[in-house]
Amino acid sequence: MERTTEAFHAMYKSNLLTTVIRIFALSLLAAGTSMAGPGGGSPGDGISVSRADGTAALTITDSLRDNGTPIYTLFGAATDTVVFGDWNGDGTKTIGVFRNDNGAGLWIRDFTGSGSLTYDLFGNGTDTPVVGDWDPNATGDEIGVVRTEGTALRWILRDNSTNACACSDTSFGASTDLPVPGNWDGDANNGWEKGVTRADGTAMLWITEGSGGLDYALFGDDTGLRFPGDWDGDGNTDVGTRPSDGDGNVFILEGTPLEYLGFGLPSDSPTNSGNFGQ
Repeated sequence: MERTTEAFHAMYKSNLLTTVIRIFALSLLAAGTSMAGPGGGSPGDGISVSRADGTAALTITDSLRDNGTPIYTLFGAATDTVVFGDWNGDGTKTIGVFRNDNGAGLWIRDFTGSGSLTYDLFGNGTDTPVVGDWDPNATGDEIGVVRTEGTALRWILRDNSTNACACSDTSFGASTDLPVPGNWDGDANNGWEKGVTRADGTAMLWITEGSGGLDYALFGDDTGLRFPGDWDGDGNTDVGTRPSDGDGNVFILEGTPLEYLGFGLPSDSPTNSGNFGQ
């Protein structure tokens, strides 16, 4: 997804119309209906949702996107935020959680997928956790936090230094935006970039860093949930949403054609599992 600032206004009306069509299509879905994804499973990222199961967090993952056996994982507390990342650089993402631990941000991660847990204190407990490949010279994904500071979003991203935190500390986006990091410019050699979404009228506006500056795109309705991922498996991050209209549990993923997936319950929290389980 690469769209220049100059082309943004020209495509605005077209994208807004497309957004309306997507929302209308969702309204035609009967409750409980699932529109299948690509036959044989998708080569890209999987989707997952998390919900409280007593005092624990239950995460349900479809790593093949609508064509596989769901994976049920109990990990962390019901009040935790579930995150996924390739923590050890083996090419497969595993689960983790971010927790407010007496005001500090506690990260609990299953490094190998076999119960080998690591515990890190990083950020404030009220921060928004983000995961991405910030450091292209190191293997695996790194952790980070985003917090509101004045009228802006402050991004504090950690690399994989062994005994010290060599962090990137920058501002990107407005305080009312929601963070969506990803490989937005399609270049795996320079690490992941920052991105945000914001309500723009009735549409969701995506503002992401690109190789030529900022890129802008309209995708989804303004009250839906953002859901970026590498849906086609080409290494680039694509946009996606779970709109508030229709069933409320249908994911719309960018692609040609668009991919509609019914998964989980409307009350679930979506969590991007990446290539978890593959």
